[in-house]
Amino acid sequence: MIHIAVIPSTGKAELCTDGMQEHCCGMHPLWQEVDRSIARAIEEDGRFVYQLAFYQSVSGVMNSKKEFDILILFIEKEGMNEMRPEEMRWMKNTAARIICLADGMAFVKNAFRIGVFRYILKEDIEKDLMEAVQEVLQEMKPVEGLRLTVDGEDKWVLFKDIYYIEAFGDEAIIYKKDTYSTVRKTMDYLSQQLGNAFYRCHKSYIVNFAHVLRIENTNVILKDARSVPVSVRRKNGLEKVYHSYEEGLNGIG
Repeated sequence: MIHIAVIPSTGKAELCTDGMQEHCCGMHPLWQEVDRSIARAIEEDGRFVYQLAFYQSVSGVMNSKKEFDILILFIEKEGMNEMRPEEMRWMKNTAARIICLADGMAFVKNAFRIGVFRYILKEDIEKDLMEAVQEVLQEMKPVEGLRLTVDGEDKWVLFKDIYYIEAFGDEAIIYKKDTYSTVRKTMDYLSQQLGNAFYRCHKSYIVNFAHVLRIENTNVILKDARSVPVSVRRKNGLEKVYHSYEEGLNGIG
């Protein structure tokens, strides 16, 4: 999961009606273009899923305490010199890659001080932003597992070892080839952390495409003959995504 935050430098831009949203249908056209460019870059790369958050200011991201992989920072003309020293320090020290969208060249010196990855002029967003995001993605390697507390111990669980997951409220059972483990994680959390080869085929089940033999009307049959339930509502989506997964394995498209 790639986490991306979009923020104006001053909090005065027309961003969203709420402080932070994962998606904002009524956003300003500028942010719609940013949203489209990011989506195209992620889709073309094909290795990641992503979560996009819109904040009102740099301080909003700082106060969220969340970790991001990419920060899209928009610098307005009237905000070229309005970033506070503590915001500049935070931007300089963050592990996230910063892509600066600027309404002019006046912020270039400060941009280099905080170590921006790319500096893009507002009028060039449509042409350059997708390319900049792709360059960041090229440096990143998809996570191949997740760290979970199993039986009181922190363990690294490889994606390839997970056959399917069954959830019960705030607990989940991770089924492997010959064993299973119970963890205190919700289905929503696990869905966000798992790779593209996983699909939530039922409100209580996630399946790993790498171990799927075939999809039937109400079940997914795994290669070891185990069966995982499929809800009617999710079946069409499951089949489409699995078809795309198979095409990717076969080098089609």
